[in-house]
Amino acid sequence: MIARRASVVASTAFCLLIGGCGALIGVNDIFLDPAAVGPLVDGGGTGDTATGSEGGPTPDGAPTNCTADLTSDPLHCGVCGNDCVGGACKAGRCEPVQLTGLLEQANGIAVAASGVYITTGGGEVLRVDKDGKNKKVLAAGQTDARGVAVEGTTVYWSNGDFPAGAGAKGGVWKCDVNSCTPQLVVAANWAMNVTLSDGWLYFAENNNSAVRRVRPDGTANTALGAPNKPFGVVADATHVYYTSNSTSVYRAPITGTGVEDVVGANNGITLTFITLDTERAYWTVNETGNKGRVRSVAKATLGGTTIEYGTDNVASYGIAVDDRFVYWSNDGTESAPGVSAEDGEIRACPKQGCAATGPLILADKLVFAGPVAVDDKAVYWVELGNPNQSSGRVRKVARPR
Repeated sequence: MIARRASVVASTAFCLLIGGCGALIGVNDIFLDPAAVGPLVDGGGTGDTATGSEGGPTPDGAPTNCTADLTSDPLHCGVCGNDCVGGACKAGRCEPVQLTGLLEQANGIAVAASGVYITTGGGEVLRVDKDGKNKKVLAAGQTDARGVAVEGTTVYWSNGDFPAGAGAKGGVWKCDVNSCTPQLVVAANWAMNVTLSDGWLYFAENNNSAVRRVRPDGTANTALGAPNKPFGVVADATHVYYTSNSTSVYRAPITGTGVEDVVGANNGITLTFITLDTERAYWTVNETGNKGRVRSVAKATLGGTTIEYGTDNVASYGIAVDDRFVYWSNDGTESAPGVSAEDGEIRACPKQGCAATGPLILADKLVFAGPVAVDDKAVYWVELGNPNQSSGRVRKVARPR
């Protein structure tokens, strides 16, 4: 399946991305319960199809009484106050809504108060409002733009290209979102998945097998560790964490030296994404045989007991967390080489672990589901789309309540 990813995303042998297979399973319903209390931890429908609601706390301080049809009202879907953020409500379950489409190999996403930012393998950096309005191409003519971060009115992105030569764009770039004139922050050999933390930029320099830290003005460019073909990168106040073409997940101090295993071997390569909260590191894995895994471990006890989210994941890819849930994408299978079977998924579980009924399925029938982001209302993701079809898209769905 690696061949499919490589053929879809880039035509160069230096581009390393995951493919995979994922079995499509039934969609668990969001609670359809007019008196539901607390978080949705098992994704199982109660079978209650009554109209109206009496008593019991509802999402985010919403009124405890409503006269809505909980099976179909997009502002009160399943429980009073559960807003589907623009999506339809069907059988008490919020449906995904598309923000934009017709993208060539959509592969990076970031969400900020100012909107949703996307990069594409076709070399575009885009912005769109959270309701899908005002789509704007900020920068075109980039080279395999992959990974995007936003701070204030400045957007940063990484280009998978060589750092020198006529027309080469390898490195990290930036521009003002209001009037984008691309400026090179730092040249790099096949830069990937730039991220921001505490005023610093971190990214994977894939061809040089380095994870780098640099100031937004391009100064203090430092290599942190020398992983084998790094891919996903994230940082907190003390460490940078990364995945790579290796059998473990690693971290390195942002000052000083030394590399630590975050967790022991994953029985195969790790080449997908990683994210953090204040206490834990979370990552997705493709093990030997395309077994997808989603795991977390306490940052204070590296190598300790991990939490695993779901047992039937295949080709797990993007990942994000909020205060209650971990969200991830399963990439999906192929109906033909390089062509999606449109069975990718967005899944979620409480951070303390999935319920016995398994993960919530927030969206299915996706076309090579990729990186994931979340804000206070919705989960967002990109779908790579089929090659040479400009079928990539950006979608969102309401967070589970």
